[in-house]
Amino acid sequence: MSSSFLARSSSSSSRHHLTPRSLLRLYSTNPPADPSKPSIKLIAELRKHAPVSLPLAREALAASNLSIPAALQWLATRSSKKADKVAGRATNDGLVGVWTVSRGANARMRSAPVWAGMVEMACETDFVGRSEVFGKCLAEVAHSAAFHSEVLLQKQRVKDGDALVRELPVDQLLDAPLITPPIFGLTLRKTNTSVGDAIRHLMGTVGENITLRRASAVRKDTPTRKDLGLRLGTYGHGGTFNVFPQHFVSGRVASMAVLAVKAPLTEEEAKVFGGAKSPLDLGGKSVGDWFRKEDGFEAKLEELESAIARQVAGFPVTGIREGGEEGALYEQQFIMYPHSEGANVKDVLAKWAETHGLAKAEGGASGGLEVVEFLKWSVGGEAVVGK
Repeated sequence: MSSSFLARSSSSSSRHHLTPRSLLRLYSTNPPADPSKPSIKLIAELRKHAPVSLPLAREALAASNLSIPAALQWLATRSSKKADKVAGRATNDGLVGVWTVSRGANARMRSAPVWAGMVEMACETDFVGRSEVFGKCLAEVAHSAAFHSEVLLQKQRVKDGDALVRELPVDQLLDAPLITPPIFGLTLRKTNTSVGDAIRHLMGTVGENITLRRASAVRKDTPTRKDLGLRLGTYGHGGTFNVFPQHFVSGRVASMAVLAVKAPLTEEEAKVFGGAKSPLDLGGKSVGDWFRKEDGFEAKLEELESAIARQVAGFPVTGIREGGEEGALYEQQFIMYPHSEGANVKDVLAKWAETHGLAKAEGGASGGLEVVEFLKWSVGGEAVVGK
């Protein structure tokens, strides 16, 4: 036998040498992966759209030929029966959401309203409360509360008196049509879906009881006051679906704060103010001029009013001027405003108004900036109202 043949044989043996482990692999009795079983990746993808349990996600995909759209439809079909089963269970978690339609006076429209809806939706677990589908539904319900507020508040005017932020009747809101914000684009829900039906659909999807615990709204403008404009600050702490912060905020604690921006009146305006004439009849400046004459005025004001809402949400306030050093908003150190330099809220507002030309006109009446009302909710907690 030639040496070359031996060399080739030796080389071939080394390349195809079988170890005990490789032999075990060759003779393994484990079956190949079943292509009809949902993969972990596919289950995770489905749970992004519907935060259901792992077994339920697996069951939905298996019954839908591994199609996510079909699995979502399968979950929706069973949601109604599921909602009936979970209704009545304790709901100790959830979020508060605030949808802002209009922040108020601006350079284009002095009398633009402060307009927003605030709702608390309760669920059973933090997992569902922090999910995207819960956050999206919360935003839609808060948006609907804002847009239905004018009709729903007609019967509340005597009860709430002069309040700017008013409580909405939850039972009537649940029966009202769900109004989906245009920025969400197309929706699978029918246009005649009610707020209550949308919540029941969510219950069936996530397999938890969900309730609309309370709702409030503010919608107020100042059409006859050229010297006055209202502004709105909102804040939510701990929410996860803050996709559109200019419109929607959410969290386990949330707040709304209404501020009044008042332009100083001249001596002539101050004399006729409150009489037969309206300041609109006078030739002096309106509060809208402040938004137009100073670059960045609105952005600076928005920073301030947002800080007010954060202060209300983050500290134990009990009123605007009443409540002592700890409870009165005006007496608290304005920690949430980065330019406060250690001053309290009252002094910061006075200094801000002076810096931006809202001081007293010579011989006339003072202008200024002040908080006129706020509302603070925490999940499962009592409402805190400041006036």
